[in-house]
Amino acid sequence: VDGVTVTGFDPAVTSYDVIYFGTEMPVVTATPRSTIGEVTITQPSMENPTATVVVTCSGLSKTYTVNITLVEPNADLADLQVDGATVDGFSPDVTEYVLTYADMMNIPVVTATPVSEYATVEVIQPDWTNINPEVSVVVTCGSLIKTYTLAFHVGVHEYALRPVVLYPNPVTDELTVEAPAGASEVRIYNPAGQLVLRQSVQEGSNVLN
Repeated sequence: VDGVTVTGFDPAVTSYDVIYFGTEMPVVTATPRSTIGEVTITQPSMENPTATVVVTCSGLSKTYTVNITLVEPNADLADLQVDGATVDGFSPDVTEYVLTYADMMNIPVVTATPVSEYATVEVIQPDWTNINPEVSVVVTCGSLIKTYTLAFHVGVHEYALRPVVLYPNPVTDELTVEAPAGASEVRIYNPAGQLVLRQSVQEGSNVLN
């Protein structure tokens, strides 16, 4: 089909269903196994999308059919969600989003639904230890590829407004954290935004090494 061998072709199998991405019907070609064999092909059309391939050789005849499903490529998303909620301002034509996410203690779940049932979606996870991670959502439909990006900017947790005591400063070997009620984990980043320490804590005094 358009110069590409049909997936799963086997001389013993005579019927094939092919999804073809394009706006016009492809050209079907065939090569007989025997050098004296002859091939007659009825090409598919918009009215009749089934190609018929008749192979004759020394009085024998065998007919193959290729059913073409013509699909116009569409790599748009129908929906883009974070933790089950559609991204604010989502539009299939908008490919870049900046989100303020107040709960980076838990990695957000990004899901996407393509417009075309024949499209595939890949969600590429970032390095979540970066302070402002970026998720890429790659949609592929035929030869079309479209990438959506979501840049997450860390928001403020409610408990971050409560008093937090850290000492000593500067620190050498041990850092004591007086954690407020409701705190479960502490993350410390360097000036470059890289995670240097991540440790579970509980309310009260915690010694970090």
